[in-house]
Amino acid sequence: CELLILTPFSPASGLVIFDCDGQVSQPIPFQIESGKDSATVEFRISKDWIPGFTVHAELTGSIPREIEVPDSLHRPAIATGSVSLKVSRDIYKLNVLINTKEADESFTPSSIIHIGVDVTQHTNNAAVDKVEVCLIIVDEAILSLTGHTLLSPLDIFYPDRSTNIIQYHGRNRCLLLNIQDIEKFKKDMQERQAQFNRLGMATEYTERSMMMKCAPMMSRSRRGAGGGIGEQKIAVRSNFNPLAHWIPSAITNSSGHATFEVKLPDNLTRYRVWALAANDKQYGLGETSFTVQLPVMVRPSPPRFLNYGDKAHFSVILQNQTDQSLPLHVGLRASNAELLTSETNQEGIGYSIVLKASKRVVVTFSVSTVHSGIARFQFLISTVNNKTSASFGDAIELSLPVFTPATSEAFATYGDVGGAEVIVQPIKTPKDVIPQFGELSISTSSTALASLTDAIISLYTYPYDCTEQISSRLLGIQALWDVLQAFHCKDLPEVSILKTKLESDMNVLKGRQYSNGGFGYWTNRNDSYADPYMSVHVAHCLAVVMDKKVLDVNGNMLSNALKYVENIESEIDQLPYSKYWSEKARYSLMSYALYVRAKHHRNVAEEA
Repeated sequence: CELLILTPFSPASGLVIFDCDGQVSQPIPFQIESGKDSATVEFRISKDWIPGFTVHAELTGSIPREIEVPDSLHRPAIATGSVSLKVSRDIYKLNVLINTKEADESFTPSSIIHIGVDVTQHTNNAAVDKVEVCLIIVDEAILSLTGHTLLSPLDIFYPDRSTNIIQYHGRNRCLLLNIQDIEKFKKDMQERQAQFNRLGMATEYTERSMMMKCAPMMSRSRRGAGGGIGEQKIAVRSNFNPLAHWIPSAITNSSGHATFEVKLPDNLTRYRVWALAANDKQYGLGETSFTVQLPVMVRPSPPRFLNYGDKAHFSVILQNQTDQSLPLHVGLRASNAELLTSETNQEGIGYSIVLKASKRVVVTFSVSTVHSGIARFQFLISTVNNKTSASFGDAIELSLPVFTPATSEAFATYGDVGGAEVIVQPIKTPKDVIPQFGELSISTSSTALASLTDAIISLYTYPYDCTEQISSRLLGIQALWDVLQAFHCKDLPEVSILKTKLESDMNVLKGRQYSNGGFGYWTNRNDSYADPYMSVHVAHCLAVVMDKKVLDVNGNMLSNALKYVENIESEIDQLPYSKYWSEKARYSLMSYALYVRAKHHRNVAEEA
């Protein structure tokens, strides 16, 4: 390959450097003869430079001074330039051709088709054997929702490369041969050196000065880069998988050919076919499409689900793909759904219409649900029996979930009963109750515990046991301990079981205590810190447990926790991240610590 370099001055000496993703080749020197303004440099392109590289050229020489000075040399000159060049990836590219064995371009649902894939070299169309091929067949309608497409693996494994060379030039630090300027520069430098020596920053300034002066040159250097006849049985379509087929791996034979047998789903749509081919170093991508259709088609548009008691109207599109008008029968059959017609106990309803050639029409079926569970619907379209013409038809079976009502109402009242007094509470049956699901449930309780049952069960069964949640469970259940013992509720576990659960929680807390008495959220590892809020919260929990005298509290655990709470201010200061906390957050923690110490019968009046 030859590179033409145009120069702004001559004579000059130059270097050509090749940069491929930060890897620099051996520089090639060249000369510009006097009186010429260009030079040609020859070089060989390596396949390691695919798909591109950057050429950097630098020239050094001299040009006449702007102001003539007798007996003086020309002023130094430097020029740089760069250009990015693309390298063809054709030696790594494979041609992938996809074709179907069948003569027709359109197919019918559930049919078996054979797809052939031929892999050849891009450079000479020679067949390539032992190439791994992946075949993907997807519904085009799904892909069009997001505009999805498949990238060629060649672009992934051989992407465009960036220029990673940074050039530094000292040209702006060269001094012209002028005695007055040199003397002035020396004086300025001596003054600066003396000033920064006094501040102890001479070295730092020199480095920063070099960086700042080199930056403009770097910027300038970078800117230089550049169907059959007769009576037939109508098949019911029910498999609507958008992914028609995916074969992850198949190997081409000696002719570079691979064959795939595919059974199509029941969708009436257009499918996109991708075939990805790869061997050790070469890659290719092929793409094609085909259509699945019927002479007459039925396309229902049902909702995603139904609720018990719903009434729905299903819109159904009927389409005639033939070139003649067809008399059609259209019907619907349903299970676990009632067809809304003038006649009762009817399993199916339908229409008789004449549909013109290449036209479509919309018909509506009204239904209502019967029970919760699954409702099944079968839509059918067929031509009127006629011995002189072909018969066409289509059928679809769909299943929809029917959900139960989720709305419930609850009411409560309370009062005091004393002596032989009897309370009469009128109860009115709610309206619009669905008999299959609704009920009227009445419960009485001699305490407010009934309304707290769900809350206590939630505390008892809560699955996430960080330190805060364990101590909060101990606090909540201990606060209601007397009520739990006095009034037993059938939905709550036995008191003995509750006590065992709380004892286990106490042991877990003990295992999470740090050596300074604090607690973490999940652990007490040496490479982490105790959390101030968590530590005070656990100390609060221990105060409530001791006051109820239901569980035993470990003495060392308690004393260490109180020690941490007493030193809460210093413990906060020791945290590396506490300097970012607001004053309000610090005072809130310290106030909580004073409250907990008071719960432990400590005198904190003066500190408060």
